[in-house]
Amino acid sequence: MEHMEFLEQLNTYSIKFLRLQFVDVAGNLKNVAVTSENVGEVLKKEMTFIHNGEKVLFEPDLESLTVLPWRPREGAVGRIYGNLLLPNDEQKIICPRKFFTRFNLPLEVAVEFSFYLQEKVQEKTPVDHAGLWDVSPLDLGENLRRDVVLTLEKMGIGVKYSGHGAHPGEQVLGLKPVKGNKLPDILTTAKFVVRTIAERHGLNASFFPYHHKKPGLSVKYTFLGEKEETEKLYQKIVTLLPEAEIIFRPLINDYYGYPQKPENFIFYDGDHIVLTVSPKANPYLVLSLLAIETNVNAQNPVLAADFGQALRRFSESTKLREFFGELFWRYLKIKQKSYFDFWSRVHEEGDNGD
Repeated sequence: MEHMEFLEQLNTYSIKFLRLQFVDVAGNLKNVAVTSENVGEVLKKEMTFIHNGEKVLFEPDLESLTVLPWRPREGAVGRIYGNLLLPNDEQKIICPRKFFTRFNLPLEVAVEFSFYLQEKVQEKTPVDHAGLWDVSPLDLGENLRRDVVLTLEKMGIGVKYSGHGAHPGEQVLGLKPVKGNKLPDILTTAKFVVRTIAERHGLNASFFPYHHKKPGLSVKYTFLGEKEETEKLYQKIVTLLPEAEIIFRPLINDYYGYPQKPENFIFYDGDHIVLTVSPKANPYLVLSLLAIETNVNAQNPVLAADFGQALRRFSESTKLREFFGELFWRYLKIKQKSYFDFWSRVHEEGDNGD
């Protein structure tokens, strides 16, 4: 999109505030808001700010402009995605979204993800005690899911189905298949919408993978394509699993209560692949892994017994270090800190990780 066309769209939709959204290495959505009067600085790629102690430059993706439909029409709020660069070294990739845009994933991918609805006044209390695909009055999340689906459709994101999950307060959304290179932005937007709509309903939407002593939440990627390409992709994922597991399951709690079996992690029936990852996994890193050139050797992988073992395997992987470059070291640093902080709490409080 040209600069003049972008400015015309801001005017057409009466956008007064523009959220500059980006994703950090851990996969968390962040944003800096500017008024329409300061958009010129964004278009010239001169918008800088401090993030995690370093000065960064925002590189806008003008094609991602979306009006946030829950905000007022007059003085509307728009959103664009972008990438973070280092002003003095723009070739050094520090942004997972920027890294992902280097690759082309022609396969279509459908995603199903789940989240917990909780009462805000009582932390971690589920909004209902319904079960899988239950209906009202047991299911108290159907009005919220309706609002989420309608909002996503206004933002150009198709939803195939929605319903109640298997555990108390668990909600499920199935998105329509899209090209792989569009999926991470769509999934990130969908989670953002879920949290926002939940807040407007006076509830909390949690993507934490382990609640009520049960591992209920997940993100399921279903890869669709020709048999030859899906089979090759399956073999690649299985080959990478031991070294890259901490990208698919990035939290210490991801390793509590989950069956440690590869078939519960990745399933292939000869027609399509279903890859199940933590809802906290960074989708830009997950799908970037599919671009790694590797000698496929689809043996039955042995999954890590705990977070510590997954962290060690990742840290010792020459293949992933060479592939991710600077992102490897930044991701490793974050995970090492999580591990250190966890054991510090264990020794101080006797925390068992639940």
